[in-house]
Amino acid sequence: MRLAWICRRRLSKRFAAIAFLQRQARFPGSGQAMRVMLRANLRWWLMACMAAGGCGGSEPAQRPGPPAPATAETAQLPRLADPIPLLDEERIEIAPPQGWHVPARSSKFIARFQQRADSLYPTIILTADDYDFPDVAADNVNELASRIAAEESLAAIKPFQVGRFLGVTYRKRGIERESINKVLERLFLATVVAGRRYTLELRTREGSLAEAQPHLIAVAEGMRFPKAEAAPPASEEAAPAADAPADGEAGPASGKTEAKPSEEPKTDGVDLGGVDLDELLKQ
Repeated sequence: MRLAWICRRRLSKRFAAIAFLQRQARFPGSGQAMRVMLRANLRWWLMACMAAGGCGGSEPAQRPGPPAPATAETAQLPRLADPIPLLDEERIEIAPPQGWHVPARSSKFIARFQQRADSLYPTIILTADDYDFPDVAADNVNELASRIAAEESLAAIKPFQVGRFLGVTYRKRGIERESINKVLERLFLATVVAGRRYTLELRTREGSLAEAQPHLIAVAEGMRFPKAEAAPPASEEAAPAADAPADGEAGPASGKTEAKPSEEPKTDGVDLGGVDLDELLKQ
């Protein structure tokens, strides 16, 4: 923009100077010399203007739109085993990677999968919590990334999509709780469905994240949400029932029964909490 303005200003000055010299020429052939000089100057300045994006007024540069979600191909993902029974009050269906061990449930997470029964890592953990955010879609996934980034005090949170899964991904580091020198690499995939945030976390020892990452992506792609997928659209849900009793008519007995308290999930006594290394380094 500034270079184009400089081009125009200098060209106008040169044109004015050349015209003045032509009017004041005292030597024979000065007109021909001036024309040669004019053509040479015009060629040079036109090339400079073209390099600057044109001598005319340039339009303001458009701001880049939000980044598109990173994607992963589903064809090369590892196979999954059969889904385990529905979890989170039958809101979610999830399957472990084929051949992975499924430990007993714990109150600290909804599900956990280990590559080997005799080793804690790599492991994939599913957690869920109530979250005030609409279902993740293409038009709000970047907003979700910004919100989680602020909550987690992280900068590198990106939209991510694989198959029908759409959400965000980010990484952290940690150390094993019973060790001071064994670093854990942690990779997260998070999405929001029906007011619940579901977070898949892969924990693996340092140097083996790339090997285990495809299993995490496969689990995310295989997740299904039966209740949310079967729910009617909001317009239908708000419509009154066709067989609702008219005013003054007694309806059938409600037959309402008390909800049974959910069974306390069993635990295998293994604490996978770990220590957040990034938070430790901030102290």
